[in-house]
Amino acid sequence: MKLLLIGSQASNNILRHPLPVLQYTSLPDVIHGTACFILDPADPQQQDALLIHIRQHPHWFAFPVFTVQPSPLSPYLSDGLPPDDLLIRIEQFEQRYQILKVDPEKGLTERLLTYLWLWPGRTLMAKPHPESPRLYDYPLAALWVDQDNELFPWLHSLEREGLIEGATLVDRVRYCSVCHSGHLNYVEACPECGSIDVAAESALHCFACGHVATQTDFLHSGHLSCPNCLSQLRHIGVDYDRPLENYRCHSCHALFVDGAVKVRCLESGHEQTPEQLIVRSIRHYKLTDSGVMYMRNGAQRNLIPEWIGAHVTEEHFYWLLLWQNKLALRHQNSHLVVALRYTELATVIYQLGEAEAITRIDALTQRLQSVLRVTDVCCHYRDDMLLFFLPNTPANHVSVITGKLIALSEEQTTQHLRLDFRLRALPDPTLDDNATIWVQQLLGEFTS
Repeated sequence: MKLLLIGSQASNNILRHPLPVLQYTSLPDVIHGTACFILDPADPQQQDALLIHIRQHPHWFAFPVFTVQPSPLSPYLSDGLPPDDLLIRIEQFEQRYQILKVDPEKGLTERLLTYLWLWPGRTLMAKPHPESPRLYDYPLAALWVDQDNELFPWLHSLEREGLIEGATLVDRVRYCSVCHSGHLNYVEACPECGSIDVAAESALHCFACGHVATQTDFLHSGHLSCPNCLSQLRHIGVDYDRPLENYRCHSCHALFVDGAVKVRCLESGHEQTPEQLIVRSIRHYKLTDSGVMYMRNGAQRNLIPEWIGAHVTEEHFYWLLLWQNKLALRHQNSHLVVALRYTELATVIYQLGEAEAITRIDALTQRLQSVLRVTDVCCHYRDDMLLFFLPNTPANHVSVITGKLIALSEEQTTQHLRLDFRLRALPDPTLDDNATIWVQQLLGEFTS
């Protein structure tokens, strides 16, 4: 990978970096292979223009880009300051780039997931945008979406599919129910006639008779006296007090404490109540485990597998457990659930590199499927975890399966992979309508 320093303010620390550094005053027209950009121009606006150009480029958009000085768009389009472990991070990037199975030119989804996956820790950042009817924007994604009104529905569809998830809740915004604009005006109105011509008035409360009216009604010849019982009000807290602030409607002259709230959209002019507004949470987004699997396998798994023996999704596995457990309770069948975990996977990735570690895990997964029956169901639950459902497995077969798994684990010692597993039989009366909790309890046995 080439390290490209763009700008005239060259940092000595960067130029002394062990990687070969190529210094430019502007972006080159062509880059062969992968590159890491370090931007250090004199003008922040120029830096933002460079960031936009890189992130819009069909081949450079996911390359690591670091900025030495901040600029308005640097928190949203760059990877921040160059990290201390830049060499290790660049090596990890190149390993992932070599095993990339998704074509980012296929569509927006592939491009965003590629960007988030190639450099671990990246998030899609939301930025306040008061000029926009949405009030917030995602500067990076906005570079790739043709129409502004497509951005939020697209991101929400990815969130519903489980490919991205909220990393941080930034804000909660309310939008017009008609045009979905966030440019709203909230105004207090009279609850009797609906007029917005209301004003606050100070009110007094007479302790002698309990009469409440405006301060003007109590004021006579410069002194305070109750218009109802004519008592002189000399000391606040003794003769009278000031209750909650009242409002007077100048249209119907009604007196009230709590007014009605009207919301008027400044874009469409539509009036509505606060309860009718659309509430939307604004979040920074990150890649989910399902998104990682999407990138590693080159496609998202369908909810229903394409063939017998194929992997199923987590949701399908949960549904299968509930269904088969109820059948087993009714018909006295015996099934087996196996949780298999690759222990110390992070250490293996560090020692062998991600590309080699993934290759060996894939080979082991295929070996597992050759040991198991074609009718056994597999779910790639997590990077380091596989779940298996073995239908019609009597209790006296558990020792045979345990022996196979132990033998398989011993085979992996030369591959730097270690396996651990847990078994649980079905039917299980504790598996009610929440398979998620039941599976979590099973996985919790790995740490017990």
